[in-house]
Amino acid sequence: MTMKNVQEEDWANNWKKYFKPFPVGEKIMIKPSWEELTEPTDKVILKIDPGHIFGTGTHETTQLCMELIETYLKKDDMVLDIGCGSGILSIASLLLEAKEADAVDIDPNAMEIAYENSDRNDIPREKYHVCAGNILEDEALHEKYSGKKYDMVEANIVADVIIALTKKVPHYIKDGGIFLCSGIIIERKEDVLSALERGGYAVMEVKEKKGWVAIAARYEG
Repeated sequence: MTMKNVQEEDWANNWKKYFKPFPVGEKIMIKPSWEELTEPTDKVILKIDPGHIFGTGTHETTQLCMELIETYLKKDDMVLDIGCGSGILSIASLLLEAKEADAVDIDPNAMEIAYENSDRNDIPREKYHVCAGNILEDEALHEKYSGKKYDMVEANIVADVIIALTKKVPHYIKDGGIFLCSGIIIERKEDVLSALERGGYAVMEVKEKKGWVAIAARYEG
C-alpha cells in the first residue's frame, strides 16, 4: 500500500466532464444542460441536470424505461411518474406529447430539481406537477392520485417497491392503461412478473440490458 497527496478537486462537479450528449431509443437525444450539440439532430432534445438526484439517462434502467415510453406513450396521454428523481421520465413523456404529467419522489430535493429540468425544456408548470412523499405509506398522497386514472404510470425504482406498487397502481390507472416498471435486477425479474400477473396486469414486453430489466404491462383489472 502506498499513500500520496493528490490535488484537491471539485468532486461534486468533476463527473460532468464525462457526461456528453447521447441518443436514447429512436426519438430522444439527452443533452446535459452545460453541453452543446456538435451537430444538428432531428431527435427530441431533452436537457437535463440531475444535480445530486438519480436520473441522467446514462443508467440502463432509465434507458430501458425511455425506450418503452417511446413505444407505448400516445399523444395527449396523462402520465404519473413514481420515484421521479430528476424528472427525466416524465419530462421525456411531455416532450413526446403527453398532455400532462404528475411526478412524485420520496426525496423532497427532487421537487426543485425536477422543476428546474422541466423549465430547461420549456415545459409550462400547468402541464407538470411534482410532489414529495412516500406514495406507499402516505395516505393523503395516495388519495391525491387515486381516481385520476392515468393512461401511463412509470416507476423506475427497485423490485420490492414495484411489487408493492402493483397493488397501488390500480387506483391510479385506467383500465387498459400502461404500467412501465424498471430498476429491476435480472434475479428479481420473475418475482415482479408474478406480482404483475397476480395484480391483474398483462405483460406486453420485457426488455433487458446488462443485467437490468424493464417491463411494460397493461392493467386489465
